[in-house]
Amino acid sequence: MIKYNSKVPEAAERYAEIANAIGITGTVDECIQGLRDKIVSMNNYMKIPNTLKEFGIVEEEFKEKLASIAENAVGDACTGSNPRPIDPATMEKLFTCIYYGTEVDF
Repeated sequence: MIKYNSKVPEAAERYAEIANAIGITGTVDECIQGLRDKIVSMNNYMKIPNTLKEFGIVEEEFKEKLASIAENAVGDACTGSNPRPIDPATMEKLFTCIYYGTEVDF
């Protein structure tokens, strides 16, 4: 979500501030990447899966339920406070990136 939301300038600045608070410096983009890398590093250290696939979600079941999960996620009250608006189709793409650990580039 960090990379997806960082397309909103205000969110990008906030992520850079968070990165700075934990000792990560550089340009806004470098800070965002550093923050993302730090989260992955902490997950690895604590043996927390970085993807839904690593977590053990069965791929066939994921694909079968993806549209429904995406629609429910967009309808969730918390999603309304997200800095970047999202529709169900985009949420499906985001969940797919989260499942496989691929980069968000939309």
